[in-house]
Amino acid sequence: MSGGGERVGGQRTVESANRLSLYLPREWAGDEARRKRAEVPVSIGFATKSAIVLEQQRAARAARIPVDVVLADADYGNDTDFRLGIAALGLNYAVGIQGSTTVWAAGHQPLPPSIAVRRSWGRCRRRTRPHTPLPSTRSSDSRNRAEPA
Repeated sequence: MSGGGERVGGQRTVESANRLSLYLPREWAGDEARRKRAEVPVSIGFATKSAIVLEQQRAARAARIPVDVVLADADYGNDTDFRLGIAALGLNYAVGIQGSTTVWAAGHQPLPPSIAVRRSWGRCRRRTRPHTPLPSTRSSDSRNRAEPA
């Protein structure tokens, strides 16, 4: 097959653009004895899984393979560089994220951090917005007078 793949039943195959890539953990990348035992080629070094997937998406794009949407779990979705890389390729994506990951809509900036709220006893909480006391519904005289029997 050639670099662009061949046509099978009117559909182009993804043979060359979507090749499998070996993920090599950082510990393995620096351990020559382990690499030699496993026969890992010298040309393969450490790359994050997100970087490998982005490179595969770039190759698919270069081969003009249509992609509707990229789906990924939180391991990829939490990686800001991954999301930015997918968006830079002009691809739509739907990714899982952890609850601690902050995201915002395109064209918007993140909100400024809120004022810290102390939860220790004996101290007042600091508020994120000004506090306006409620108006009193009773006058000071009515609180001090006894009710007639």
